[in-house]
Amino acid sequence: MVNRPGECVSNKPAASWPASTALTGGSDGTNWLGGHNTENWQNTLAQPLPPGNYTFYLDAGNVIASPYVNTNSTLLFYGVKSTDPDFSHIPAQLIGSVVVDNVLSATNPTWVTRSFNITTTETYDRIEILNAPVVPGNTSAYTYIDNFRLTYTVDGGPDTTICVGATTEMAGTGTGVWSEKSGNPTPTSIANPSSGTTTISGFSAPGVYYFIWTSNGCTDEVAVTVTGPSAPVIAATDPSCEVPTGSISVESPAAGLTYTLSPGGMSNTTGVFTGLAPATGPYTVTASDGTCNSAASNALSIGALECCQSEAGTITIIP
Repeated sequence: MVNRPGECVSNKPAASWPASTALTGGSDGTNWLGGHNTENWQNTLAQPLPPGNYTFYLDAGNVIASPYVNTNSTLLFYGVKSTDPDFSHIPAQLIGSVVVDNVLSATNPTWVTRSFNITTTETYDRIEILNAPVVPGNTSAYTYIDNFRLTYTVDGGPDTTICVGATTEMAGTGTGVWSEKSGNPTPTSIANPSSGTTTISGFSAPGVYYFIWTSNGCTDEVAVTVTGPSAPVIAATDPSCEVPTGSISVESPAAGLTYTLSPGGMSNTTGVFTGLAPATGPYTVTASDGTCNSAASNALSIGALECCQSEAGTITIIP
């Protein structure tokens, strides 16, 4: 519907607005509607517009026909919530604007497509368009618009790089659901799949992990690159009569890594930790490449010292 200041509010649906003179409108050959400066139009959306990222498009142009002689106009776009009255154009709900500076005529229908991007945090069920006056009280521009449309842009946030064993916070916008793409190096845990800014953990092995943010039926794929060494695998050697202490050893240690035993805090590049007291542990080992630390290895304990020695004496026979 259109609000004509000082006159009335017309409830005509968009499809009923006739073509203006012989102008060819937008993509369908029929101009939607026109209005002069200070006039505003409002359209009820086929379904509410939820929070998210959108790009709005429309075809527009001004006509030169007395008393409308101004070739420049500005269209302001407002989101209208279900609780708002019609034609309220609340300043806080201004979602975008375009400048229209091209001229249309029956012999030269030079429509120009205009667009603007928005990120909404509210749900709107109507869009109000105000043809803003060039100067207060100036109504000397008449603007036609047609083919008003939008595209929805789903945004899961940027790709990230983290260390193995760390967590990452996602940055999806709007409302939606996170899911894990099949084929990731290891399973992970999504704390709250319905939150765009949820935390994901469980990156226990290096590699590239993919997650999908689904919003309004559209999807965006986000890659999380996990770097750093894999968790070591360790073996334990228990004490013996010959060596009364135990040891922990990394299986297949890699060159260039530093291994750290816990508890104890001992570090070396061999991955072999000796002199561990009997019946202690459990112990784990982590590996570091100088930037990232691995997840902890499997946990193993040192067994008790079990050594049987004869306590019998000796008899010496002297002939």
